[in-house]
Amino acid sequence: MAEKGRVQRPGAYAAFIRARAVRLLRPAGVYVAVWVTIGLFAHLMGWADRGLGQTVLGLCTQLLWFLGVYLGIAGLAPLMFRLHRRIGASAVVGLVAVAVVVDVVRLTVPGLSALGVVNFAAVWLAIHQLGFCWRDGQLHRAHALWLAGLSAACLVGLVTYGPYPVSMVGMPGDSMSNMTPPSLALLSQGFMLVGLVVWLRPYGERLLARPAVWRVVMLGGRVAMTVYLWHLSALFLLISLMRWLEVELPTVGSLAWWISRPVWIVSLVVLTAGLVAVFVRFDSGVRPAPCPCARWRDAITAVSLVALVAGVFGIAVTGVDLLRNHSTPLLGLPITPVVAVGVLGVGAVGLAVAGRGHIRMNGRSH
Repeated sequence: MAEKGRVQRPGAYAAFIRARAVRLLRPAGVYVAVWVTIGLFAHLMGWADRGLGQTVLGLCTQLLWFLGVYLGIAGLAPLMFRLHRRIGASAVVGLVAVAVVVDVVRLTVPGLSALGVVNFAAVWLAIHQLGFCWRDGQLHRAHALWLAGLSAACLVGLVTYGPYPVSMVGMPGDSMSNMTPPSLALLSQGFMLVGLVVWLRPYGERLLARPAVWRVVMLGGRVAMTVYLWHLSALFLLISLMRWLEVELPTVGSLAWWISRPVWIVSLVVLTAGLVAVFVRFDSGVRPAPCPCARWRDAITAVSLVALVAGVFGIAVTGVDLLRNHSTPLLGLPITPVVAVGVLGVGAVGLAVAGRGHIRMNGRSH
């Protein structure tokens, strides 16, 4: 509850956002910079227009979508907290109702599919809003089990009898994606997972009370972002290496495919570990220092956050081939890799300006 007064104080919004954004933007920025460099080199070498090169340069940034969602939710969190204090769980009900209406309209009324963009806010905010309900004690453990069960039933019904595919992340060949825009199926899965986590919390607390388990969790937390960012690069590297060695991949589901799985998994773990060892230095945390009262910091942070979200989503959908600079629609507007990287850079600079002199890193003021 202390968040309320802290967020309302001039300058507190800037501190609130920086405390959550810088920790993730630093390793993500390095990831983007490395892949932009690879994209420029691949284009100059003539690899960017080939099948594998073009695919890799387009897919390598798709995993950044979660960062755009996280930053957007974090930016709206103070407002949504005040809404929760005013109407409680009704906010969740309202957001779910919006998501239902949006999905029904966009899937049944021709020409209104673009309305699905509303669900980027409605679906993710509804899931996030459950956290406020749990923190206030409105989402009890008994309620959580019902939430998980009913949400699971809705999910099964939607993917079995509805138009929604089984995959929540979107797969080639699917008639639509549950992720872009977020669908009712994704919302159901999110509610189910929240319910399960709340119900299982006592068991998790007892497990984490063991020092050895907690040390593993802390170690994993320090490298989690780096592992997430670079695990897909390890996959690209392994596939490229196999093609260079002219090693044929076995048919999926065949006996040879199953026999090769242990070797495949170990190879990916080794490559990912190598990449993590190189880039984990950029995944170190930052400790925000007290931020003086200044409304201009809040204003610059808010504008910068919009640019960051737009830039992250832009890079996620366009890839990093700056020289090819092809245009891809984002929320109905054409965007290119150059524009996406530029917008992301503007947002990062703005965020740095808003917190200049008020972030301590490794004991030194920056």
